[in-house]
Amino acid sequence: MESRFLTFIILILMLLVAGCDSSQKKTEPQKFEDLYPGELAEVTQIQLLNGSDGSRVTVTDQEAIHSFIEKIKEATFIPDENQEEREGYRYAITLMEEDVEPFTFGVRSVGDTYYYTEPDILPFVDELFLKFDEEPSE
Repeated sequence: MESRFLTFIILILMLLVAGCDSSQKKTEPQKFEDLYPGELAEVTQIQLLNGSDGSRVTVTDQEAIHSFIEKIKEATFIPDENQEEREGYRYAITLMEEDVEPFTFGVRSVGDTYYYTEPDILPFVDELFLKFDEEPSE
């Protein structure tokens, strides 16, 4: 009887561990410069995709790129308590270096982890997007 009880307890514990939701993953807050796999000083292009309307902006102006990176590199990406999958996004931001795989992130996510940032990087992205957004010619 005692071994059946012990087996039952072990089975329950195994089910609890196996049933842990991976969306509950926790990571530590990180600076953007620590999340970025390349050298921020080597970024040669930024592509912005507006998730609201699908419009795109490509920034190659090195002064604008440097200014944007200076604004976001020290931003702290703090994992959101709610890691449930979401639909849609405000912006997809892609940083590109010569001969390096492009790095894409969102205003509220990097990879499959959702964050909020301190300071909020959305105003910096909005500013860059609006500066280089071209009106369609008529």
